Amino acid sequence: MKYKTIQGHEITGDIINRYTRIMSVAGHDGRNYVCWLVGDPRPLEDFSFTPVKPENFRGIEPKKCRVIKPDGTCITFVSMGAAANHYRADRSTVSRNCESEKPIRSGRLKGYKFEILG
Repeated sequence: MKYKTIQGHEITGDIINRYTRIMSVAGHDGRNYVCWLVGDPRPLEDFSFTPVKPENFRGIEPKKCRVIKPDGTCITFVSMGAAANHYRADRSTVSRNCESEKPIRSGRLKGYKFEILG
C-alpha cells in the first residue's frame, strides 16, 4: 500500500500501529515512518486465537517473514505476526509453516510458503 509521510513523501509499506491522527508504517525500504492516518483510528485487529503477552517479547527483535505466493511473487513482512494478521491467519499457522520446507497443503492459504529471514 502507498502512504503519505508527515513530511509529504510517498512510501510503500505495512502499517505497524495506528494512533488518533497518525500511524507508524514499516516501509519496504527497511525503515519505519510516521504517516497521516488512513481509515479508522482503532487498533489493528489480531486474528490469533491465543493473545500475545508483550512482556514476553521485551528486548527481542522481531524476525522478518517472507511469504511466497503460489504464483511465485514474494512479500516481506516485519514479523510473523504482521504476516499472520495480513492474511487473517493464526500466528501458529505461520510459525509452523516457517519451520516446514513445504507450502501449505490445504485451506484458504493453500500453496503459500512462509520463511523466516535472518
